Amino acid sequence: MPAEGTTQQFHEAWSHVRDVDGWLTEAQARTLFAAAAAVPQDRAIVEIGSHHGKSTIILASAAQHGVPVFAIDPFADERWGGGVPARTRFHENLQRAGVDAKVEAMRMTSTCAADRWDGRPVGLVYLDGAHDEESVLEDIDRWGSMLDNAGRLFIHDCFSSIGVTSAVIRRLAFSLTLAFSGNVGTLAIFEKRRISTRRRVLALIRLMLRTPYFARNLLVKVALRKRWTRLHRLAGHRDCCDPF
Repeated sequence: MPAEGTTQQFHEAWSHVRDVDGWLTEAQARTLFAAAAAVPQDRAIVEIGSHHGKSTIILASAAQHGVPVFAIDPFADERWGGGVPARTRFHENLQRAGVDAKVEAMRMTSTCAADRWDGRPVGLVYLDGAHDEESVLEDIDRWGSMLDNAGRLFIHDCFSSIGVTSAVIRRLAFSLTLAFSGNVGTLAIFEKRRISTRRRVLALIRLMLRTPYFARNLLVKVALRKRWTRLHRLAGHRDCCDPF
């Protein structure tokens, strides 16, 4: 796929999601789009946590013909932006973007979806579901194991959510198969491959070097909730930065 065509397709996809509710930034969406476009036709794309479809539209817009996108979300709790209204908005946004036919929506928890998975290989997992440590650990274990070699695991809200970050460090800091390859703001990227001891140490160092960024994000969250305006400005927070 030509680079210019890919860029144009991304801008078109972003025009559909720019105003959709969600915390995915344009830089993160661009990275996710490029990764989804690279998933081969015999692989699937899995999204855990769809909300109003912001990331779903990016993934489906990028996916090659024949690459299914599975959007997993129970849409269960209106207190957290879910429930019937979110599900309705999700489908409306996908239809408006013209990608609804490329997405298989699974209204269930990620655990139930993993239990029902038919065994097809997965090329990309985008994880943005429940943010408590236990749920994230289970999602990493279940869906990370389904990734094919060279598959990628994207974890959103890493370095800003305590539950997500602690789960990532516990499960992936010393992983023998999933290597930290970088991040775009709070979107952490892991690649599945056999990892030598040297590369594992280097990946661990790269991951731990994000600790100050994590601490800064927590400080900003506290300052925003406490309305300590001067403090969150001193911490470097701007409206254009990755929200939490």
